[in-house]
Amino acid sequence: MKDKKRVTLMVCTGANGDKVPWLLLDLLQTQCASFFVTSPTLPYTNQRKAWFDKNVTVWWINEVFSPYVYDKRGRSPLVLLLDNCSAHKIDQSLIAMTNIHIHFLSLNTTSVHQPADMGMIA
Repeated sequence: MKDKKRVTLMVCTGANGDKVPWLLLDLLQTQCASFFVTSPTLPYTNQRKAWFDKNVTVWWINEVFSPYVYDKRGRSPLVLLLDNCSAHKIDQSLIAMTNIHIHFLSLNTTSVHQPADMGMIA
C-alpha cells in the first residue's frame, strides 16, 4: 500500500526579493502538523489531501499574504501573479483587501516564470 502522508509547502516572493511567510499545508490531524504548528512564524492549515484548493487559496491570500503586504506596503495597489492552477481561479470578491489584483501567467509558462514551483516528490 502506498504511503499517503504528505505536506505542501507554499512559497511566495515579491519582485523586489521580499519573502512572504511560507505556508505549511498538511493532511488532517497528522504528526507533521503537531511538529510545525508550534512555530509562530510558520502559517499552517490543513486540507483532506494536503493539496491547494480554492478554499486554501482564499485562506492564504486573506490570512497570510494580505496581512504581510499590508505591514510592508500599506494599502498600495499590488499585483498577485499566480500560475493557472485551477485552485487559484478564485472569485476576486472573496479577497478581503481590494488593493490586491490577481493576474495569471500565460499558459505553459510556469516552468520558465515560476522557479519556486519545484514539484518535489519523494
